[in-house]
Amino acid sequence: MLRTDCTPKRRSRHAGWILTLASACAAEPNYTPPPPPTPDAGFPPEPDRIGAPLSLYLEPVVSRPADLAIELEDGAILTAGALGLALVDTGTVTALGDDPGPIRAATPLPNGALVSGARGLYVLSAGQLQVSPLDAQLPGAPLSLLTVPGRAGLEVWMAGDGWLWLWRGDQLSDVRPGALPLSAPKLAYGAAAGGRSAVWVAAGGALYALVVEDQVTRAYPENLTAPVRQLAVDARRTLWVVDDAGKLRSRRADDVWRDHDAVAGVRSVHASLRSDEVWIETMTEMWRYDQTEFRKVNNLPAGRVLSSASQGSVLMGDQDGLAQVYGQRAVRLTGLKEGGLLLSSAAIQVRPVAAANVTTVTATLDDQAISVSPSPWNITLDPALIDDGAHRLEVRVAYSDGESATGTLRFSHYEGPPPSWQADIAPLFRDRCELCHGARGSARILDTPALWSAEIDSILLNLRTRRMPLPPSAPLTEAELGLVEGWQAAGFPAQ
Repeated sequence: MLRTDCTPKRRSRHAGWILTLASACAAEPNYTPPPPPTPDAGFPPEPDRIGAPLSLYLEPVVSRPADLAIELEDGAILTAGALGLALVDTGTVTALGDDPGPIRAATPLPNGALVSGARGLYVLSAGQLQVSPLDAQLPGAPLSLLTVPGRAGLEVWMAGDGWLWLWRGDQLSDVRPGALPLSAPKLAYGAAAGGRSAVWVAAGGALYALVVEDQVTRAYPENLTAPVRQLAVDARRTLWVVDDAGKLRSRRADDVWRDHDAVAGVRSVHASLRSDEVWIETMTEMWRYDQTEFRKVNNLPAGRVLSSASQGSVLMGDQDGLAQVYGQRAVRLTGLKEGGLLLSSAAIQVRPVAAANVTTVTATLDDQAISVSPSPWNITLDPALIDDGAHRLEVRVAYSDGESATGTLRFSHYEGPPPSWQADIAPLFRDRCELCHGARGSARILDTPALWSAEIDSILLNLRTRRMPLPPSAPLTEAELGLVEGWQAAGFPAQ
């Protein structure tokens, strides 16, 4: 068990954040070290199912060299390479220069991103790049960055060679995990440890989970037989790791590790809390796992996978540019943020993958037909013609080969008061969620509006797919789901 206790020094406002800059304080270790690994212990093999080969669909993003790319919350893409940083938003490229130097890591923030370069830590906000006020407080530029939801709001984990810092509850604290290693650390979030969503650290040949509650950090070391090269977590909270021998393993909610022998010689694994799809690369192959089967890619793209993105896609880049890669045809809808609030008339652009082969585009709003303008396809949403509440726009694209793809956009509109935590979401939580996700439950804690707002994408994914709530509770009705969507769209009002 690890404990921290920092005294704030000063407060600073920067890029829309209130930051308390705290003095450094080292965590005092009090934990049980992992048992020594057992040679060739292995884990129960997963009965991997191999599906038919998979053909990918590529959508070019930008022709600039790309060796790092992340998708931001508003759908824009931040990319870095030999020409420096750039922000790509619906085809518009904004060069951000090379002030941070070669980029080491980046992570999305509300309305922007946190970027670590060789010259320090920077904040991207409103299209502008500035030095972060946290930069002067850190021992060096982070090698890994991670944003995670917390009880008091967003938390940011920053790790360098031999150090680990946490920005949490307006305080910056040194949370080095005692004697556990921090050499070349890699971070991932979401898989459970000790019944709580944890930050997972792979460093110095070890793998362990950290759970912070109040001012106590609990460490849960794992006993693996080989050092972990990379780790990721998918929407089902499964932890995926690749070890130095190229073996792929997963750890699901039952805390049981499984070996996956379908793919050998793995170089990297990529997953996201927003998607069920897991992407796996070897030196010569690429595979996708969709929670039912592994499928080998038969048209291997150039470049390498840089990160997971929306709609189960990945961003792939090399010196020739960056592309968004899909395992199936998809339809992107831009012009209004997913889960957004419609305040004025909006033109929704329909952007199908493989647009040259599209024959027809049709759309419905709440299951009622709505008109679509000819190519380039657009849909006008007029709030004067839309009732209060949550709404669902669905666009169906038909292709010349007889195949089709569907895109959806969920949004809300209110002339009157929108749903609030006190009046709508808290009663729903107490009735349908508290048994598992309350203070006495066995699942991750979700008993505050801050936790709900921080994890809203994961919550809505589980509610829409009816994974939650678990029986004997019934799935949410469309009206109940609409309350959660409307609360998100309205900016999470308290009352």
